[in-house]
Amino acid sequence: MQLDGVPMTVSGVGKDKTSGNKLHLNGEYNGHTFDIFMCHFQNGSIQVKNGQTVTAGQTLAKVGSTGHSKGPHLHIETKIDGRAVDPKRFYKMLGVPTVAERERQKAQQPAAPQQPQPAPEAAQQPVSGDKVPSLNRIWEEQD
Repeated sequence: MQLDGVPMTVSGVGKDKTSGNKLHLNGEYNGHTFDIFMCHFQNGSIQVKNGQTVTAGQTLAKVGSTGHSKGPHLHIETKIDGRAVDPKRFYKMLGVPTVAERERQKAQQPAAPQQPQPAPEAAQQPVSGDKVPSLNRIWEEQD
């Protein structure tokens, strides 16, 4: 993933009894490390390899129910500087819309088919340090 200019590297691909098929991504930005762990992917669906840099919008794998899972879902754990952070807050900080926000955006679009529009200029530019929310604020909200 390249979330708002934060390149992410696949640092682990594997499978175990508890997590099933799993991926570990990491990156660094503005002196902080970011780690994302995801698991329970469908068998044979992981499309990335260790050491690969991944970009926003790239399919990494398909949601599944491998390992100790009672139904298809994506398990996500996120850390900043080794400290666990609520994934919803982590992705919000990086400007990634929630499923509900994407659904609202879809519902507000006219029914008629539209030509694809280029992304706004701001979305194409990496986030500068002054636009990244304080990590301390995120941790304070979570504590």
